[in-house]
Amino acid sequence: MSFDGSLINSFDILPNGHEIWISDADGYVTHADLREKKSRAMRYQLSDQKIGCVSVNPIRNEAILTSSNNRTLKFVELPFC
Repeated sequence: MSFDGSLINSFDILPNGHEIWISDADGYVTHADLREKKSRAMRYQLSDQKIGCVSVNPIRNEAILTSSNNRTLKFVELPFC
């Protein structure tokens, strides 16, 4: 499966069931509100290599954890609409 031409590796849906974080093979994570148009999705480059996993903190939804092919884990807080 692809999203904007990038291979999707993983995703995590927020507890509200309306928002999703997607990681891809190009080193990006994308935040999308499933109730909004696809063009409103926000994309962030967090790695220069594939991000194999993204996980959302269920209490602080802007806080995510990613793991990449370069053997790093990143904990980041990203703004989103």
